[in-house]
Amino acid sequence: MKRTLLFSIIGVMLYGIAYPNSDKAMAGAAPVINTTPGYTEFEPGEGAVTIDGAVSVSDEDSPKASKAIVKLTNLLDGGNEIINIGPDVVDLANDSGLTVNYNFTSGELTITGEADFSVYQRIFREVTYNNVSRFPNTEDRVVSYAIFDTDGNQSADQFRIIKIKNVPAVITDMEVVPEGVYGIGDAVSIVLTLNRPVWVNGGVPALTLLIGDKTVSATYTSGSGSDELVFSYTVEEGDLDGDGVAFTGAVALEGASVVDSEDEPADLTIDQFPDTSGVLVDGIRPIVSAVTLPEEGTYSVCGANVMTFTLAMSEPVTVDAGVVLNVVMDSGEVTATLDAEKSSAESLVFNYAVVSGNQDENGIVVRALTLHGEGIKDQAGNELTDVGMDHAAIPAENNILIDGSAPPPPQVTGVSPDTGVSDSDQITNTAAISVTGTAEPNMTVNLLVNGDKVGEAMTDENGLWSYDATALAWEEGQYELSATAGDGECNPSEASNSMLLTLDLTGPELTTVNQEVNLGANGEASVTVSSLVEGVSDNFTSAEEIVLAVDTEVFTCDHLGENEVTVTATDAAGNVAEKLAIVTVTLSNDLSFTVENVEMALDENGEAEVSVDQLVTGISGTCLTMEDFTFELSKSVFGCADVGTNEVEITVSGAQDFVRVLTASVVIMDNTPPVVTGTAANIDVYVDASGEHVLADYLELLTISDNCTVAMQAQNPAAGTVLSGYETPHPITVTAVDQAGNETTYEFTITLKSNIIASLVDPEVLTVTWGTLPEVLPVPDQVEVVLVSGATAMVDVVWDIQHYDEMTPGIYQNGGVLELGDEYSYTGDQQPSLTIMVDEKSLPEDILLSDDEFSVEDDPNAPLGILTTVDEDDDQHTYALVGENEDEQYFYLLGDRLFWSPADMPDGQQEFVITVSSTDRVGNSISKTFTITRSKPDLDDLQISNVFSPNGDGINDDWGVSSLRFYGEVKLMIFERSGKMVFVTYNPEERWNGRYEGGDMPVGAYYYVIELGEERQKRRGVLNLIRN
Repeated sequence: MKRTLLFSIIGVMLYGIAYPNSDKAMAGAAPVINTTPGYTEFEPGEGAVTIDGAVSVSDEDSPKASKAIVKLTNLLDGGNEIINIGPDVVDLANDSGLTVNYNFTSGELTITGEADFSVYQRIFREVTYNNVSRFPNTEDRVVSYAIFDTDGNQSADQFRIIKIKNVPAVITDMEVVPEGVYGIGDAVSIVLTLNRPVWVNGGVPALTLLIGDKTVSATYTSGSGSDELVFSYTVEEGDLDGDGVAFTGAVALEGASVVDSEDEPADLTIDQFPDTSGVLVDGIRPIVSAVTLPEEGTYSVCGANVMTFTLAMSEPVTVDAGVVLNVVMDSGEVTATLDAEKSSAESLVFNYAVVSGNQDENGIVVRALTLHGEGIKDQAGNELTDVGMDHAAIPAENNILIDGSAPPPPQVTGVSPDTGVSDSDQITNTAAISVTGTAEPNMTVNLLVNGDKVGEAMTDENGLWSYDATALAWEEGQYELSATAGDGECNPSEASNSMLLTLDLTGPELTTVNQEVNLGANGEASVTVSSLVEGVSDNFTSAEEIVLAVDTEVFTCDHLGENEVTVTATDAAGNVAEKLAIVTVTLSNDLSFTVENVEMALDENGEAEVSVDQLVTGISGTCLTMEDFTFELSKSVFGCADVGTNEVEITVSGAQDFVRVLTASVVIMDNTPPVVTGTAANIDVYVDASGEHVLADYLELLTISDNCTVAMQAQNPAAGTVLSGYETPHPITVTAVDQAGNETTYEFTITLKSNIIASLVDPEVLTVTWGTLPEVLPVPDQVEVVLVSGATAMVDVVWDIQHYDEMTPGIYQNGGVLELGDEYSYTGDQQPSLTIMVDEKSLPEDILLSDDEFSVEDDPNAPLGILTTVDEDDDQHTYALVGENEDEQYFYLLGDRLFWSPADMPDGQQEFVITVSSTDRVGNSISKTFTITRSKPDLDDLQISNVFSPNGDGINDDWGVSSLRFYGEVKLMIFERSGKMVFVTYNPEERWNGRYEGGDMPVGAYYYVIELGEERQKRRGVLNLIRN
């Protein structure tokens, strides 16, 4: 196989180079290198070029060279540019005993070993240059040549220039302004970065922007002569874009030219636009969209005096604290100031407090805003200019009136607490009171008692006031309350209405008497409060107006005995007097119990027990229940001696020393017959050859019992009777009678049986298919025997299979041994016999192959398919390739597995014909011809692993694509992310171990490139290197 080498490999793969005579003085003339005049041109995308196809080397006194160096002295594109030699030259070097190495980092190609100068010269002439960068650096490359003769003399360095041509200036990056909101006058700038400097001549290039639905141009502003061009657009009033500006195309030259240093036009195509969703444009100024006026009504100095105006903004804003709102009244123009605490970005709140002299009888007018400092701006910095609020919704009319005159008189509305009959009768029983009333909001109220001022109170924002009069020297009696209102800027109001207050601090006088009541038939008794009151009086309230009450009026069984009740008397001021009285509750005379007579049967132990619940079943004439009483029986447990009628006394006890004796009849009966136990329903008796059995005395063997006493027992047939006759049930009857005449008849049977074997019955012939193993033979577990009684039975048998061959059809006779145990006896000579017949084997029917297709990318060490033989009798067969077809040299069998061998398999052949034979264990053989199809996917369809782990664990430690051996000339390269080549091979069997220049490459993503010379296909992909 042709050996190939590409020197763009990972790391510096240098070997120790021996320099002959390195410690001796050099002798003789130095070698001479002559490069051809001119330079070499390289054009990106056109492939490698020969650096100098006519370079020559010579030495006047040495026929052989020992070493040569070709070096790319300036690696401007790093690992993307290389020098190398072709496969033919590699073969020449190898055949000449030379070692060729390439240092990818330094760009140095080294050839070592003694060979004619003509060999070195041919290698020099075959060295090529290639650069895989999309847009290479255009600076000239310099290649140096040096050679050593066998005496250690070194030639003077010679150089060859490589010019990079036809590399356009292109855009490599695009950067826009930071994300944010841009307002009127703000600049939206864009910077285009190119791979080298360019010059802008003539007109003004532009970039097209889409701001909302509006198309605008960002024009060129600066950057000519550098590798960055700056474009800018200034936001105009009316521009608006809430989801980010967008670019709609490439750079428009607009009559200009953009050229590189060679005066070649730059390629201004933009491959990918940056994400501008966060670059927002707001060219709309904020306005006041609506004005909410204060609530309609009258505003005055002494009452509600603060008016609040709310301005709804068209968008969120910031506002200077000095901004004011101008409001016009009949008395003149005033300014409402900003309430920063209540304002928000969406609404501004302004307040104005009415002062003395403000007047308006027809409704106020909101005129305009006056801006100060920073004024009002939106988030984009756009200023509000519509100070007249021409676009705002402002009510055309309102009923907001301004009055700076003195307030009306207040009102005294009540006292608290008002403990009288109603909440508003101004009667109370406590001196700890508060006086309440109404007046204009935020006023000072003066409280007057009998015309004298006693204190002050302030009204709240709702016009309510309250004065705590607890500290005043109140005495029991009646008082006249009134009030006036005013403040520092107002005249006092006229006096309010007068309210009469009655202060009653003393409660009624009350005396009570005790009562006794009897529970009625419904279980209740009641009292009236008047029956418990002996007398009542009060200092302010008449006896008829005093309210009497008792806490308990109705009594039930729960109240039997003495009950303490509370009687209350309440006067008109709410003063309460309390006294205790005793109510004694007694039982009803209608109380009675329901008594039942009962019949009871003795249980199996000869006992019976009666309970109170069975004898006393109810209660009436009271609200009490059975649970409220205790019951005691004179007798509750009865035995065999109590059979008949028994009188029982029931003593009942209850509350208040209640005792009553009741009488009931208890009839005791014995209904339980005797119990006979001790045998099964049928008894099998095994007898000897006589066939007879003497009946035992079962009255002694059975258990006969009764709950009281057994009076009589008998057996039929009687003990000693001789029974005969096999397999015929003989009925036996036992009779028992107790003293109450209850009778029990117990019956069972006795069957005479034999367990003596008279003869054996051989089983039927056992026929089995060919190949049935001895251990799976379906031999019977039992054989039939004939007993001396004439009955048959099945007895366990153990077979001794001595004569049997599952592979040979025929009849086989085998014997067995009976397993009698203790159940049977046998004294005969006959032993069990079993006949086994093995059927003839059928012939194999067909050969099947599980899969007759494979792909070149399949693992040849895995079976192509599995062979099976259709054979109803045998599942073991031997397979072989018959050898009738030439294609069988590319396949081999291991057992029933078919494998393919990639060695020497023709690249272009798709179908292969093979013949396979199958032989069963008897020697029957069949054969079948198969057509095997091999597929070769396109390069892009090959299954290529994208990960490997060179960690030395023996699993997935290297990476390659073995199936490429079927694709002719192959070139496989691996690059790291920077573009540097770290591995290359022309041999598909060669795999990368994750190393470069003798060291492990870092974990990460690499990419591979596969080139097929024959099919002219190319494929790229990502390869992940991991180590854990």
